[in-house]
This record gives sequence, structure tokens and C-alpha cells, in this order.
Amino acid sequence: MTTEVLARGGGQPGETAPAATGVGGGRRGLTPGDARAIAVLVGLTALVAWNRAVFDSWLARFDLMTFFLPWYHLLGERLRDLEVPAWNPHLFSGTPLAGDPESGWGYLPAMLGAALLPIIAAFKAMVALHLLVAGLATYALARILGMGALAALGAAGIFVFGPFLKWTTHCCLIFSQWATWVPLALLGVELAMRARRWRERIVPWCLTGFAVSQSLAGWIGEGWLYALGLPVAYAAYRALVPPAGGEPLRPRLLAGAATAAAGPALGLALGAAGVLPRLAFSAESYLAGGYEQLPGGGVLNPPWTPERLLGSLFGSGYDARSAALGGAVVVLAGVAVLGGRGRRRLAVVPFFAALTLVPPLLALESSPFHPLFGLIPRWREFHEHDAWRAIALMSVGPALLAGAGIESIAAWRGRWRLLPVVRQPLLGLLAVATGLRGDRYAIATPPLLAAAAATALLAAVVLLPPLNPPLPRRGRRRPSRGRGGAGGGRWAAVALVAIA
Repeated sequence: MTTEVLARGGGQPGETAPAATGVGGGRRGLTPGDARAIAVLVGLTALVAWNRAVFDSWLARFDLMTFFLPWYHLLGERLRDLEVPAWNPHLFSGTPLAGDPESGWGYLPAMLGAALLPIIAAFKAMVALHLLVAGLATYALARILGMGALAALGAAGIFVFGPFLKWTTHCCLIFSQWATWVPLALLGVELAMRARRWRERIVPWCLTGFAVSQSLAGWIGEGWLYALGLPVAYAAYRALVPPAGGEPLRPRLLAGAATAAAGPALGLALGAAGVLPRLAFSAESYLAGGYEQLPGGGVLNPPWTPERLLGSLFGSGYDARSAALGGAVVVLAGVAVLGGRGRRRLAVVPFFAALTLVPPLLALESSPFHPLFGLIPRWREFHEHDAWRAIALMSVGPALLAGAGIESIAAWRGRWRLLPVVRQPLLGLLAVATGLRGDRYAIATPPLLAAAAATALLAAVVLLPPLNPPLPRRGRRRPSRGRGGAGGGRWAAVALVAIA
């Protein structure tokens, strides 16, 4: 089903891709554009993975060297001996291994790598697998949603080589072990909602279930809530805002309810071997009553200030890399949200706009969304322990918004009245930079230059003459522009992908 929609080129600009009609309903295989884009994506992924494997000083980061590597090594030893890794005799006169939240038990990339390879090579292989799975799944999701090959390549590259790359190598490993599987989980939901027959939904449900099971194993605690809740939210959204040519409302609501239940349920079933030992261990530990009983009320890091949030999202440098979007991404995401409605905008833009905007606000002391999320059982307890972790919930949202912005470029040519929209994201970023001038979280020059370059390219496309001007006189044929007629928009899209 996935390759069928890819073969059709996803859909028209500004629309979702046509619904798949079944196994035998269309041409199979990838288009030449897909083959080129995937080759570029895999090549860039291999290059980045090689860089991280050769220049591996990041492995010395304290939590990797003192915790993850030793525990994954012990996990691999037990698995090679065909034993269940139940106990770690080396710490605290003995402590549960499979029941520890970050032991790697249940997380297949860690288990397979540690069992088959020396631990350093295994960890590097896990990083490469994270990049590859996240990139290809994001590409496939973007294509199914109606983006062209170039826009999908941009979305995949922005996600994999953005904050995600730092999560999986320099900090926040649990974020990457959760976020790797988010696009795959959403892809399963999207395919299930596009299917016309119930039996065609079984494989997509299993795809979502597998992705959820790995997210559950990768980030224990707060990650469990996001791993289960995000597919449910997306299924609900797609039931209300369907793909082009979707089913009528009633069967669509039934499909949405079934998809929202089936994916997480299968994830819990597949991940039960990893979830249950953690629950049993937690009930016997001194954290059974929650974080509040710890010194300082269990707060590891206080909520971010507005200045730190803005400096982290729009800044650059090592400290900001865990959350920074990049100037070009800000512009592209902004024009995707502001630049039109209906046919000029993908139907999923509002969902991914919310996925981009809401999580950063949760990193603050309070926001309009805190009470809503507080209705989720135990969310407030997890969140108050380390509020900035909510940033990880953005995951693939900014990348898909930027991809939607790239996809819209062709439709913007000659629309001169959209010029004020093009400049709004840059003006907003400049306003933030001005407000933070002199602050410890001041925005440096590189993101501003990238945003200015992206804005200039978009403005150039908008100012180009339209591809199909009105006929000069009745009965006269419109002059042909030859094969290069759409070239202005295409070269701008290529340049924007490179900048982003």
C-alpha cells in the first residue's frame, strides 16, 4: 500500500495524497524521484553515521560512559548466554537489570547490537540504525501525506540531522529511543485511515504497534504517556480531517476509533516483557510514591524561563542544539502555517503545527496547555521532575511543517500578494533576537542568516511571473515555456532543502 501511493507521486501540491485502493489497485514500485531522494538520504545518513563512529569523543559523556554502555554491555552478555537479564550483581549489592528503566531490556536495537557486537561497536550501530529508521520513516510519511520527493527529502533530513542527532549521540538518549519510532507509528496510523477494507488495516496497526512497543522500551515514564497518546491523537485528527477522497464520516469515525485503540494496544502487548518488570521494580523502589518524596520535591531541572525557551528554539551552539529548529526551518514552517488554506495547504498542517507549538510551552512554568495535559494520569508528576523534556514531544512536527513549506513553493509562483506572508517568520525571528540582545540566551548570527536566505529564496519565487498567464486574445494559443517553465520554483526548493 505504501509503495502504491509513492508511485503515484503522493498527491497534488496543497492536497493530501489519494487514498490507496488496495494491494492490486495501482502501479507498484518507487518513482525515479523517490529512488534519487532515498539514495541521497541514505548517503547523507551513512556520512553522518561514519562521522559519529570515527569522531567518537561523544561516548565519553558521563551518562553514556558511566551508565548506558556498562548496562548495555551486561545486557549483551546475558543475552549471549541465552539468559533473561534479570539481575545486575555489580551495583548496590545487586539490583534488578531487566526492571531498571534504562537497562535496554525490550529495546531491540540495544539488545541485538549488544548481543552480537562489542559494546562500543554496538552502540555506534544503534546510532546509525536510529538515523536510518527515523529518516526513511519520515520520508515515507511525508510522501504519503502528499509531499513530493524533494519536500519529503527535506523533511527527513531536517528531522534526522536536527536536534534528534544530538539526542542520539551527545545527550538525551531516551529522547532518541522514543522519537526514532514516532514517524513509523504515525505512518501506520495514516495507512490504516486510508485503507478501505478492515483487513487492509491489520498490517498498518501492527506497524504502529511495533513502533509503540519500541518507544515504550526506549523512554520509561513520561515517554510511555507520549508513546501511547500521540498515535491516539493523530488517529482522532485524521478521523475528523480525512485524506482526500476519504470515507464518509461514520465509517471514518469507526476506523479512527479502532485505529486509536489497536495500535497502542498492540504496542502494549508487544512491549509487555519490557513494561511489566519496570512496573514491578518501581513498586518496590523508593520511587513507588513518586518524585515528591525526594529532596527538593523531586525536581531535577526547574522549568525554563521564556528567555531560555526562545533562545533554545531559535539559537545555535552546543547548548541550544537539543531544541534548536534552525532559521530556515522557522521560515519554512511559518509559511506552511500562514501561507494559505484549502488546496494550497496540506490537510495535516494544523496537527503538526500544534505538535510543534504546544510542547515548547509545556517547558515553561505554566501555559494554557498545562491543565489539559494535567488530566493525563501521572503526567504532572513526571513533568515536574524535569519540565524541559516535553520538548521531545515536538519530534517530527517541525520537520514535516518545513516539508509542507517546501512543497508549497510551486503554487506560490506569481502570487505577489503572498509577499507579506513570506517575510513574517523572518520579522518574528528578528523581533525575538532584538528582545534577547544582551541576554545570556541571545540569538547568534547563523540562524538569522539562514532565515534571511530562506526568505529571499521564497520572495524570489513569489515575484516570478506566473507559469500560466491569461491568454492574450481569444483563439490564440498560450506560448509554450518549454521544459524549464517550472524551473524557478524547483531550483528554489533545492536550495531551501540544502539550507535547511
